[in-house]
Amino acid sequence: MLSKRVHARSRRAFVVALGLTPVLVAAAQPLLDVARAARFLTRLDQEPTQELEHARLGPMDVQVVGPEGAMPLLLVHGVEPLGAAEPRLRALAEALAGEGFQVFTPDVRALRELDLGADLVEELGQVGDALAERGPFAIVGVSVGAGVILRAHAERGWRAPVLSIGGHADLADVAHAHELDEDGYAREVMSQLDLAPEALARLDPRPLDATARVFVLHGEGDPLVPPDHAARVCAIVACERVLVTPWLGHVERHGEGPWAVLRFTAAALDALHRG
Repeated sequence: MLSKRVHARSRRAFVVALGLTPVLVAAAQPLLDVARAARFLTRLDQEPTQELEHARLGPMDVQVVGPEGAMPLLLVHGVEPLGAAEPRLRALAEALAGEGFQVFTPDVRALRELDLGADLVEELGQVGDALAERGPFAIVGVSVGAGVILRAHAERGWRAPVLSIGGHADLADVAHAHELDEDGYAREVMSQLDLAPEALARLDPRPLDATARVFVLHGEGDPLVPPDHAARVCAIVACERVLVTPWLGHVERHGEGPWAVLRFTAAALDALHRG
């Protein structure tokens, strides 16, 4: 008789445990997401090792990394002579691929050569359209590439979620901010933007479809794009989350990601996956 009562209590305990499991999993999910974000940030410090595939999307050649059939992600580089081959960008692409994305990184000649003509937004728009034809996709933009792809996003009416890293709100303002700056790199880069202000304005973000989720990450001491541009971008695109942090320079990291960066990264990765 005793063994039957013990067995009955054990069975009830098992049933209760089953009932609590979804609650416990839900309670633990934020910590699991942060742990995942920490692993992702750790991958950014690793040397790129994966063999890249090459493809054509719209008018641009793209580098592809990540499992076929995974959520497509468009990764747009900034003003960078190496373009899509820049090692830190490749590490970012591989880290995103490790999170279950198939990452498409166009080699944007206009951004490599600082030839920011009228076709830049249109060409990136055609690249995004090619991904949109396959279904939902996500976007990560870096530096000037972030502002430009946000402009293409607005003109095309995509619903893709976006992570902007060090992006601009007003490119003419960025150029003007460095006219008398003693920072050689920033002044050198911005002095090459010899387009008229109205031409530069065609590369700035504009309001997006209300369903698009935008996350803005910016360095507190960004030497190229002033940190107040983070709030200015959000005023334009109604971003879901914005984080200005000393952990980031322009696109350079400073040590381990603190708690705020981990939480921001976890939320951004989740949004990107949802497409």
